[in-house]
Amino acid sequence: MIELTESYVTADAESKAKEFIKIDKNQIRKFYDDFKLIERKLDENQNANNDWFKKEILPHIKFVKSKIAYSAGRKSANGYLVTPVFKEYMDKQISAINTISDFKVFLMHYQAIIAYYTYHSEFKDKAQQSKGSK
Repeated sequence: MIELTESYVTADAESKAKEFIKIDKNQIRKFYDDFKLIERKLDENQNANNDWFKKEILPHIKFVKSKIAYSAGRKSANGYLVTPVFKEYMDKQISAINTISDFKVFLMHYQAIIAYYTYHSEFKDKAQQSKGSK
């Protein structure tokens, strides 16, 4: 069970964003986009319940773990596409998803991670640029 708490969508998400700062933003967004496509399938079913979710949607969510593993094993010019820390964290989060509510709360958390990631990566870039211009 994933519980919606203030910390899960603020402090915890910001902490994870800082840990993931070395990952290319496109990689982090790619998996979020996968989850958003799955969410659209869920939202299209007006009669969605947890039994249907477990049968029709949950396997697609769990499959994203394999996509993350693939990226964790692929090298780029700057190292691996995603870090082992990212893979391990996402595996744990995805494993905790068992209900529609879990999935929705996880999506909020992931969205918050991306927001904090963007802030910290942009802030870092601007700080480095201002140091270089002095």
